[in-house]
Amino acid sequence: MALIGALALVRQSQETRRSAYFAGTSLRVGSPGQTFLVNNIGEDVLVPVFIETEQVVGTDEMAKVDFAKITLCYGDHLNLVEDADGYVDYLVDFNHDAFDVLLFTKVENNCLTFTVKSEKSADRLKSGMFRVATVTFNTIAQGSGSINIDRDKTQVSGSNPNLGSNDMALSLGDLVGVDYSVGGGGGPTNTPVVINPTNTPAVPVDVSPTLRPTSTSRPTSTQRPTSTLRPTSTSRPTVPTSKPTDKPVVPTSKPTDKPVVPTSKPTDKPIGGDTPILNFRIAFAGVKTNHAYCVVAWPVGVIVMKGETKKSYADVIVENTGEVNSKGEIIFVGSLELTGFYETEGVAAFIKGPKHLQMKYAMENQAGSYGKAGGELNLTYSSKIYNFSEYSLLAGDVNRDGWINGLDFSQVKVVAVKYIEVEVGGYITEDLDGSCQVNTADTTLLVKSLDERQEELY
Repeated sequence: MALIGALALVRQSQETRRSAYFAGTSLRVGSPGQTFLVNNIGEDVLVPVFIETEQVVGTDEMAKVDFAKITLCYGDHLNLVEDADGYVDYLVDFNHDAFDVLLFTKVENNCLTFTVKSEKSADRLKSGMFRVATVTFNTIAQGSGSINIDRDKTQVSGSNPNLGSNDMALSLGDLVGVDYSVGGGGGPTNTPVVINPTNTPAVPVDVSPTLRPTSTSRPTSTQRPTSTLRPTSTSRPTVPTSKPTDKPVVPTSKPTDKPVVPTSKPTDKPIGGDTPILNFRIAFAGVKTNHAYCVVAWPVGVIVMKGETKKSYADVIVENTGEVNSKGEIIFVGSLELTGFYETEGVAAFIKGPKHLQMKYAMENQAGSYGKAGGELNLTYSSKIYNFSEYSLLAGDVNRDGWINGLDFSQVKVVAVKYIEVEVGGYITEDLDGSCQVNTADTTLLVKSLDERQEELY
């Protein structure tokens, strides 16, 4: 019952915050009434995705878009062919007049997720109806199906003309998919066939032809653009010369806007006795040795649970070990005496960082989601240390509501455009990688966490 109540509260919190939109938008796959008809298996289908924004309440302006994360789900008759490096970026031809970078692509369970972002000034952002991107699908089987937009995994934000508001998200209205039919032969299909039963004018598609043979369409690894896809380290602002070059410096004083830090810190050897102890190694996603000058005494919250028995502990300080995990992220170590908790076998731990989703850790050397109830941790009264460092805490829950979504992205983006920076050892909520700056690296890190969205609760 406690878990059901917690889930209800999370959902209620999410619903009440959904009013924080400054305008609405709708998305469409293909033109109105369009159906893609393909004669031959093996041909490519170029499928455009459009956005249409609505008027900003209280103004005469149409909402302008600077960020879109869209998930398209499709049938077993279609496929997305990876390039030689294992990417599908080259299959997403985003609108360069509307966006500047393709931040992320992912294919999973017949769904493609892609994220595009604009670095343009507000007066150059697109509004009204415009193409977001055109996706090239390859046909692999005969049959009919549809390509639809997954509402739960799609988010759009833009530039709010109300400068006094931090609301940057756009609410999602109609999400319209498109049908397709793949035949069993009959020659190449070089032009689209559109079935439009109404008199609604079709939206012009700025790609041609819509269907094409595939014999020369598969690029090699050298054909995939690299300069406009994923930001590289060279795009980040230069780290001030006063920063150390080897490892972060721990300041003698902590910033006043940091979360409350307790007086107790983990020791090299935990205290033994009748109280079980949880010693653990953890990593924060995106926090790496070459820039983590402001990751100083970040506190985490810990919940330990077995069945209906659980206990929460706040402000547990983790310390830098100087080691890194397989992703190059710094490994931190924490030690917690579980006062008031007496279970020692089959325990699960839930850990939440200061700007991170709560993650469940239930087994030694856990490297991914545990994915089921219960746990396998056997707690001791001595120095056993559980290694959770390969399953990094996901960054981005800056408003600490238990979700990573467009509200968090808007909050980070507002600070990023102001290029806010603090001294070594300082703290900014929106500085997800601990670099003492809020910039595109932080927005990119948040986007990579968007697929998870909600905390692990059981």
